[in-house]
Amino acid sequence: MLRTIAIWNRAPLVTIPLVTASLGQWGILAQGILSIRASWNDVATACLIESASRVHMELIYLYSELQHAFF
Repeated sequence: MLRTIAIWNRAPLVTIPLVTASLGQWGILAQGILSIRASWNDVATACLIESASRVHMELIYLYSELQHAFF
């Protein structure tokens, strides 16, 4: 995002949508920190999700797909 803004010389037509998309993504990720519960499992030697909001997981997926489609 920063490289694109620099290449376009901070043109508002490019900067505003990119910053808006970035803020949306960070907001969704910050919400994920609070709503997804996980713990370390020694048997699996991995971090396993204990509980997660279905709506939140769908929102993360859809938002990332929309970003790939438009940006």
